[in-house]
Amino acid sequence: MSAQTNRAGPGNRQRLASSAGLEAAGPACPRLVIEEVGVCVGRDGVEARAVLGAGPLRFRGIASGRSGAPGQSVWELSAAAAVAALQQYLQHYGASQPAPEIRLVDLATATTGIGQPVIHATLKLAHGSFEAYLLGSALVRNDWCSTAVAAVLDGTSRSLGRLARPEPEEIRRRERGDPIGRRVLALNLVDPAASNFRPSGCRSAHDILRFAHEKSIEVMFTVSDVVIEQSPHRARALVTPVPVNISVVDLGGGLALENPDSREVRPEHIVSRPWRALWRGISHPGVSWTREMPASLSDLASVMVRSFTPEGGGMRGLGERSYLLVAAEYMNLNSRLAYHFSLVDACVSDNPAHNYISFRFAGGGATRYRRNLRACFIEACLAHYGFVVDRRGDLVNAWFKKAPAEETEAKLDILGRLMACSGQLDMYMTSQETMRWYVRQFLEGNYSFMVPEEQKPSQA
Repeated sequence: MSAQTNRAGPGNRQRLASSAGLEAAGPACPRLVIEEVGVCVGRDGVEARAVLGAGPLRFRGIASGRSGAPGQSVWELSAAAAVAALQQYLQHYGASQPAPEIRLVDLATATTGIGQPVIHATLKLAHGSFEAYLLGSALVRNDWCSTAVAAVLDGTSRSLGRLARPEPEEIRRRERGDPIGRRVLALNLVDPAASNFRPSGCRSAHDILRFAHEKSIEVMFTVSDVVIEQSPHRARALVTPVPVNISVVDLGGGLALENPDSREVRPEHIVSRPWRALWRGISHPGVSWTREMPASLSDLASVMVRSFTPEGGGMRGLGERSYLLVAAEYMNLNSRLAYHFSLVDACVSDNPAHNYISFRFAGGGATRYRRNLRACFIEACLAHYGFVVDRRGDLVNAWFKKAPAEETEAKLDILGRLMACSGQLDMYMTSQETMRWYVRQFLEGNYSFMVPEEQKPSQA
C-alpha cells in the first residue's frame, strides 16, 4: 500500500461527544454485525449513529461534532459511534465488572496499488492491568461511513469473540430481574406482514408504539379517500398546467373560491400561506417537468418491475391521487409523483415559535443504488439551505423549525423547486460524481439541468 493520505489521530482529532443506548431487537444471531449506519446533518452540528447487532440485542452508539470543524469528517464520527456501541456490547457481555473499556486511538486512510482507498482503525482495549491494541481495516466501496464502522468492527471481531460470556442461567436471572427491559424496551413486532402483527401480539410498550406507528401510517394514506367517499363536495381537483394530480381539502380558511360549490380549484384560489410559498417553488419558471429518459434497458426494466411490486402495506399505488390539506397558516401534502412518495407538513404564521417544515421523501423507479444516490442529492441540497436532514437509504427526512415567516416561506420555495427537480432523477444517478454534479447545478440555480453536452458528467 502507498503512504497514508489522510490521518485523524489523537493529536488532531476534535473531541467527539459519544453516547450509546441498548434496545432489544429481532431474532437471535451469534455474531456481532452492523445493523445500521446513519448521519444526521444539522445547521450547527453533525450526528453519526451506528447500530450493532449481537444475538437478540442491538447496541446503539452516537457521536456528534460541529459542522465544518477542521480535522473532522463524517466517517470519523461514524467510527466513533461504532466504538460507543462496542462499549455497550462490552458492558452487557463482560463476565466481570467493571467491564473492559475500548476507545478509538487512530483512524487513517491509505490507497492500494490499484488506487482502492482503505480505512485503517486502531483501537485500545483495556481491562484492569491488561491492555491490547487492535488493528482493523476495510476497503472503501461506496459508503465511507459504513466502511469506517466495518474497519472498527474488523479490529475487534477476533478479540471480542474471546470474551467470557455469562452462563445461560445468569442471562435468565438478568432477564427476570429486568422487568423494565422486558415490558418497556423489548421489540417483538418486527415485520408488519407477520401473523403476530396485531394488538394481541403486543408484549411491551415498544410493541405498542411500533404497532400504532405502522397503523397510523396506513390511515394517513387512506383518510383522504374516506373524505372523498363520505363528503364528495369537500375535495376539489387542482387544475394547473403542472402535471400533478392533487385533490384539495379545505380545513378552514385555506381556499378563497368565487363559487363555493365548484369541484375544481386553481392555484390562485388557494390562500394557505405555506402552500403559496411551496407552490412558488414547484411552479418556478426555471423548473422543467419534462426530461428525456436515459436509454438504459436495465433502468426501464427496473421501473417496470417496481411498478408491479408492492412496497409495503401502507404505501399508495402508482398513479393514485395526491392529497393537499390546507388552512390559512397550515398545509399537509402527501403525494405520489412518478415513482416516489413525498410528504410536506408545514405551518407559517407571524409567531416564529409556531413555524416549521417537515419533509419526507422515499422511493423511486430505478435500482436501489440509484435511488440512494438521489436521496444523497436531496440530503446535500437541503443541508446546504439549513435543514436538519436524516437519510437512511432512499428515505430522507428533513426539518426546519422556529424561524420567522419570511425565512420559512423562502425555505418552502426552495423545497418546492427541489421536489420538482427530483422527479425521475434517480434514473440518471449512475455514480457519486454524477450525484455531486447535480447538486452543484441545483445550488447554482440550474433547475432544468440543461448544459452543453461536453459539460455533463460521465454516465459510465
